[in-house]
Amino acid sequence: MSSFFKDGKWRRVLPAVRVIASLARARYQLRGARLGARVRCGGRLVVSQPHGLAVGSRVVFMEGVIPTQLWCAPGATLEIGAHSLFNYGVTLSARQSVRIGERCMFGSLVHLADDDGRTVAPIVIGDDVWVAHGAVIEPGSTIGDGAVIAAGAVVSGHVPAGHLATGNPARWLPLEHEPSAPPPPAEAKAPPARVVATPSPRAEVREAIIEWLDETRCFGSARAQLTDDAAPLRAQGLLDSLGAVELVTMLEERFSVSIGREHLREATGYSLDDFIALVPAATAAGTSVPQRAQPTEEADAAPLHRADLAAPSQLASFARYVEQHTGVKVDGYARLHAFSVAEVERFWELFLSWSGAPVSGALHPVTTGGGVETTRFFPEVRLSWVENLLAKGDEAAEQAPALIAVDESGARRVISRAGLRRQVRAAAAALQARGLGPSDRVVAVASNTVETVVSCLAVTSLGATWSSVAPDLGLAGALARFEALEPRLLFAHRSFTSNGVRSDTPTAELQRALPSLQHLVTLDGSDPGSLAALVREGEGLAVADDAPWPRFAFDHPLFIVFSSGTTGRPKCIVHGHGGTLLEHLKEHRLHCDLGPHDRLLFQTTTGWMMWNWAVSALATGATVVLYEGSVSHPRADSLLSVAAREGVTVFGTSPAWLQYARDAELGTRTRFRQVLSTGSVLPAPLHRWASERFAPAAVNSISGGTDILGCFVLNSPWSDVHAGESSCISLGLDVRALSQGVVQKQGDGELVCVTPFPSRPVGLFDDPGGERFHAAYFSAHPGVWNHGDLIHLSRRGSVRVRGRCDGVLNIRGVRIGPAELYEILARRIEPVAQAMAVDEDAPDEPGERRLLLFVKLRPGHTLDPSLRRDIKLALKTDGSPNHVPAVIVQVDELPMTSNGKLSEAALQDALHGRAVRNRAALKNPGAIDRALAARRQLAPEAEPVTGTLKLAG
Repeated sequence: MSSFFKDGKWRRVLPAVRVIASLARARYQLRGARLGARVRCGGRLVVSQPHGLAVGSRVVFMEGVIPTQLWCAPGATLEIGAHSLFNYGVTLSARQSVRIGERCMFGSLVHLADDDGRTVAPIVIGDDVWVAHGAVIEPGSTIGDGAVIAAGAVVSGHVPAGHLATGNPARWLPLEHEPSAPPPPAEAKAPPARVVATPSPRAEVREAIIEWLDETRCFGSARAQLTDDAAPLRAQGLLDSLGAVELVTMLEERFSVSIGREHLREATGYSLDDFIALVPAATAAGTSVPQRAQPTEEADAAPLHRADLAAPSQLASFARYVEQHTGVKVDGYARLHAFSVAEVERFWELFLSWSGAPVSGALHPVTTGGGVETTRFFPEVRLSWVENLLAKGDEAAEQAPALIAVDESGARRVISRAGLRRQVRAAAAALQARGLGPSDRVVAVASNTVETVVSCLAVTSLGATWSSVAPDLGLAGALARFEALEPRLLFAHRSFTSNGVRSDTPTAELQRALPSLQHLVTLDGSDPGSLAALVREGEGLAVADDAPWPRFAFDHPLFIVFSSGTTGRPKCIVHGHGGTLLEHLKEHRLHCDLGPHDRLLFQTTTGWMMWNWAVSALATGATVVLYEGSVSHPRADSLLSVAAREGVTVFGTSPAWLQYARDAELGTRTRFRQVLSTGSVLPAPLHRWASERFAPAAVNSISGGTDILGCFVLNSPWSDVHAGESSCISLGLDVRALSQGVVQKQGDGELVCVTPFPSRPVGLFDDPGGERFHAAYFSAHPGVWNHGDLIHLSRRGSVRVRGRCDGVLNIRGVRIGPAELYEILARRIEPVAQAMAVDEDAPDEPGERRLLLFVKLRPGHTLDPSLRRDIKLALKTDGSPNHVPAVIVQVDELPMTSNGKLSEAALQDALHGRAVRNRAALKNPGAIDRALAARRQLAPEAEPVTGTLKLAG
């Protein structure tokens, strides 16, 4: 077996393996009436669908012994997505119509038929489609702009005039030894004027092709397999299932040239030298490609912050590690991410090994099961989240601050890494003596303090599960989360302070309402029932500092966290030791480059998953700064003052606080290395302001959620930052945009993840059969993780989050994400501080829905007729007529969750007379009643929206 690999014999069977694999994958993807995007099929495939057939974009059908056949019955439509390649002997047949997307390529002996033997319906051929000689196009067809028709193509046997509609311009290309081309139709216009393109050096073109082969096909093996630049790529096993059209399209876009499709007739026999020659030939001919219109957010190409790939970082270190162990050339973030999602098991195995995390057990198998919903990672590995956070370092590291806790009054407490570990071990020993173990659940109503972190680490070190909420959530909100858990212990602060006002925590009420509780441990004071007393008790027990920590299975429950509860009763989401550790290590070290020289302060409460995320940063050796209390008391810049005084290098906050800082005109006395913003969509104007104010720090918008206890989209040292966008997709997570049943790598749609990932929840609590777990994340679109966010995936790899799917509005049949409106208002209407868009029943209006806009204005502004008109005109101009609200309502505040997220769902419920879903989850439920009262005073406004918009400022 070893000689099989050492002698290179495996290369001879590789093409056959690829054909078999592509057929199996294609047949799996083609189940149902829709073909997935980027399907590759290396052999014969017959697909019949009686009810219509839609082929996704960039589908590749290569030659087979028996031709591929796609067929639809009467009354059905056959649709071929853009950029698809049908390379040989393909029959496309439908009895209703055939529609072919732009820039497809059809090789020889392709029959485009639309005939049921009695009638002929039109075939629609999209722009820039290449149809080779030997293809048959039926009468009545429409040929799109820029289509290229070879002279050898049979166009319904010389169609009479008027029977064939052609695009502008459609080219008829004479081929050697082929019949003469029919004359172009009279209405065809001349081709566009040629523009001379800048010549590209041969070496640059060669490198671009090899990089593309590496990324798209081989993941590092192209250079090894490329033995001769003059030999056909197909013969070297590099182009057998790619399709020349994709390679040529890449060259066109990379070097801004137009490569005539006549070059592709024999392209499968082209060598690397042949493909390289296409670029200078097109350059010399003076052709160029017209630039396609890009979405608004991509038109602004200037980044707010440029990445420095040459700078040392942990990401660079890991990339070198990947290169050493795989041979994959990692020369940028896109390449590393492509490897991480194509080789999921290899990526996570390499990362776990590189991280140096203390674990035991075999790393193989990396996964068991199949699919996103059921895959389990590292089933043989045992580890402890706490052991990784509190691992011993050298003497300097042991004495360095692990936690610095500051509150709004200025009170400050520092604990070293060695001191934190001693307290955790002591508290754990006392808890274990009281019988706490791996099957128990512990809850906390706690402030963001050292005592809370010690309690959490002590509990989870024993294998018990930790859940916490902030003390200002209230009794109803806490019970809605804790009742189902039947917790054994309650940790609680007896009181908390905010804005200088001290309030009591309802600990007695919680004890009465939770009969499963056996103990209450208070986190403030030193009475016999306090954490301080528990630590003293544990210090009297034999607890050696070098004693081994208990280790648990990879999926052993670590945290139970809760969804916001604004769309129903909060879900109790279970996360495991291994998934939490790996995801947080990856995000902290590779994406944020956190290390021992950093100090991290994240503005959060214990009821938000960012608290768990911040505590995990201890595993990097960084110091975690805890802040408790109001961000604006006793000074407007209280939070910033703490950050500056403590030397914070990585500062985490939310768009709500950034907007507050802008409105309050807070100065910047800090020297942040980077700023992280999450919790809601960061509008582009606010993103630009923050980047200017906190320069030279990179301001990064990150997004993920409680559901995965991490981020789907975030930042990296190798990614530029653009306004209103997250700069990259998280490593190991194959995030796509799902639109109308098609999963795509670019464009708009619902956020889905199509490959397994370790931080996927273990499940929901008290859901032994997994029915509720399946319904929450997989029922809408089986086979992929459904996250519930609307996103835009850009060509440059960045991501723009547009809001929640459950907040999507439907106005006159048009789906509108509220974040679209908010972004326009933030960019164009300066008086609007916050806005909330909802819809209401309107039986007399088209679509029976009416758009309402609730706005909170900045001090000194009122919603007068002039401002109403400016708001409507901005939404019409930058959005569409469907974005214009029927009613605009001024309010003093908008309903918000305890995590600072606007709650459209709560206002929508109240507006329609429904009980507000989990009103207890709202930070300011009274805002709903005041908003409804203001709404009742207004009627729909019918005046037309015309005129010129006055720009803000």
